[in-house]
Amino acid sequence: MLADLRRESAAGAEGFYNYDVWENERVLEGSATVALTMAEQLGDRIRCSSPVGAIRISPHRCEVMLTTGEVLTAANVVCAVPAGPLRDISISGISDTKLASLHRQKSALAAKFVAVYDHSFWEGAGLNGVAYMEHNILGGVWAQSAGIMSGLVPPQRMGTYLATPRHHLGQALIDEVVDAFGDAAATPAKTYTRSWGTAPWTQGYVTAWRPGDARQERAAVLRVRVRPVAVRPHGRRRAHWPRRRPRNPHLPLTARRRRPHAPRQEPP
Repeated sequence: MLADLRRESAAGAEGFYNYDVWENERVLEGSATVALTMAEQLGDRIRCSSPVGAIRISPHRCEVMLTTGEVLTAANVVCAVPAGPLRDISISGISDTKLASLHRQKSALAAKFVAVYDHSFWEGAGLNGVAYMEHNILGGVWAQSAGIMSGLVPPQRMGTYLATPRHHLGQALIDEVVDAFGDAAATPAKTYTRSWGTAPWTQGYVTAWRPGDARQERAAVLRVRVRPVAVRPHGRRRAHWPRRRPRNPHLPLTARRRRPHAPRQEPP
């Protein structure tokens, strides 16, 4: 709940997943178009079908070892794979704190369903194409674009999704859309399903933390002490710890830490 509130505050929204804020800038042809356009510009610099088995990080150079045994070297390495597949790669040369952060991230096991229609039939009925479902395989659907309706299978329903025979799965999902929007949804021109939760290169959908994991992240950062460095005039460095904060004279005497002293003796 706190994570959702923090996200809504950062986006300037005033309610849970405000579509005017979160869905106001979308790629018309689909998000995958961004990656395909970048691939066209990069050309042969992209190595396809080359899984990475290990990454070694060092101050001078980085090494990337493919599962075929080939070793690639570079000045820097950018890991742009989801958290699940990244955990399958052996990574050395970085701190244990960063690796622990990676292992705390959990990917939501989900699946994607897309139905393509000749036209946006829901608009003719005065509907926006959005539906939330409580007792189906699908958790909900929404209008992705003109004539395209998308849906997600949430983590708690992936068991039913995977247990449904593949040759019955597509029709079962269409029947759920028909229950929500009527017979006009019964005849899509094409349907697509992607099991993000079980695919080896995704292993899930969005990444989140379990309750308490984010607090452990903050605690790990606070445990790191930063040692300031003082520079002498002749260039040599001398490390030192900061001095103790001066005592507040306005605190009562009982709150101050005083050195023990011998009891006062009265004069004879």
